[in-house]
Amino acid sequence: QPTWEWRFIKEVFHRDQLVGMRGFRTFLRSADPKVRQTNELFLSTMTPPRSDFFANDVIFLGDMPAATLSTRFCDMTREFVGTFGGGLVIVSGPGFGPGQLAGTSLAEMLPVVVDGDARLRDEHPFKPLRTPYANQFDFMHLGVSAADNEKGWANLGQLPWYQPVSGVHPLATVLL
Repeated sequence: QPTWEWRFIKEVFHRDQLVGMRGFRTFLRSADPKVRQTNELFLSTMTPPRSDFFANDVIFLGDMPAATLSTRFCDMTREFVGTFGGGLVIVSGPGFGPGQLAGTSLAEMLPVVVDGDARLRDEHPFKPLRTPYANQFDFMHLGVSAADNEKGWANLGQLPWYQPVSGVHPLATVLL
């Protein structure tokens, strides 16, 4: 289903003059197959011919069930990122979560070690905590001064859910 995150990303790229309507394509699993065939916004398949697949700059992979991720898609995505330096953004969500990637070749590319049996935790909202490493990265600063930064993080409020993982990838740096 189209998520709020997908809608936001779509609007940002559609408004960008370098990307625009013609530079952003999506495979929406829930879309009617006839719509995917006739609407230029949609891809008819997640595994188009190699030349079309590798013509991309970035792949955004949303909150999808494992059944949607074919071995061919996963292998081409690994090659796209590992060999050709393409971008991959995993947008986790409450529907399926990163545990769906367990057992796929995409799991090795994540900054966490996923557990296919772990279930989303949404019993109690929680406030995420920044690690000491967070201050080393500009994108983690939500204000000019330290006080503004604290206020910005406090204004974000609590998160309604999280996805447990088995651990952190050895090359990853945890910021939050």
